[in-house]
This record gives sequence, structure tokens and C-alpha cells, in this order.
Amino acid sequence: MGCPDEYVPGAEYAGGEKVAVGNLLYECTAEFAAFCPLRTPGEVPEDEAWVSVGPCTGTIAPTAGPTFDPDAPGCPPEFVAGTPYAGGDKVAVGTIVYKCSAAASAHRPIAIPENWPTTTPGPS
Repeated sequence: MGCPDEYVPGAEYAGGEKVAVGNLLYECTAEFAAFCPLRTPGEVPEDEAWVSVGPCTGTIAPTAGPTFDPDAPGCPPEFVAGTPYAGGDKVAVGTIVYKCSAAASAHRPIAIPENWPTTTPGPS
């Protein structure tokens, strides 16, 4: 397990926050969090402010940031009047997604609903 930041005397710690002292991992208890800035973890026997979690090595590395793939599937494009759509094509009108069930249609989905059944609500 990677080590969090080293304990800093006097720093504010919240219940559940973890620190390292050397290669040992400690967690500040919620019930006694007010004492965590005052007591170095491991120095007071049976300390109720800090609980020993176990050994740690190295550091806790940050995770990679999210990536965006513009080609990933998602909401279909908005309906464009006069555009010929084939059976199976999906379009969005507002937050509703429609799938063309006709062989071909250029009509707005709400104009001829039997050609454009809704498939799923879009994003809200």
C-alpha cells in the first residue's frame, strides 16, 4: 500500500484522514479527531486519536485524469429538417432519442410518430 503524506504536528486532520510516520500508516479517528494535531501517531501507547492501519511503502500516486473520445457512442445528433434518414438512424429532439423505423424519412419525429418511435430518454 502506498504511503500518504507524512504527519505534520499541529496540522488539522479530519476523522478518517490517513498519514504516514516513516513506513507506518495511521488513520485519525472521527471520535478523537480534535487530538490528532496534538499527538504524533505511534508515540502515545493505545492512543485513541490515531489508529495504526499497517505498513506502507512509496507514495500514493494520483490516478490518471479522465479522457474523452469524440468517436465513442453517445447521444445521436439533433434532428435536422429536410435531411434524409434511413431506417435504423437515431436522432435527438431535445432530450428524447428517436430511431427511424421507416425505410426513409425526412419528417420531424413528432410529425409522423409511427416512423420514429422513442428509444430512450436522452441526457437530462
